[in-house]
Amino acid sequence: MTQRLKLAFTFLTESSLILLDEPCMNLDKNGVEMYTSFIKNLGDKTTQIVASNSIIVEYEHCNAEITL
Repeated sequence: MTQRLKLAFTFLTESSLILLDEPCMNLDKNGVEMYTSFIKNLGDKTTQIVASNSIIVEYEHCNAEITL
């Protein structure tokens, strides 16, 4: 629940830049669906930078990828 609350605060804040570090970590299926819904609602009005190790749903919406 804490992770969901943090994501909700992040997506409900009006910002031109959002930084996300493994946003789906410790989320159940419903939490991941909530994350995906928030991302889709942002559209192109906000720049998102996502740090992720392996969960493709975290970054599949991105249009550029940097692999380190």
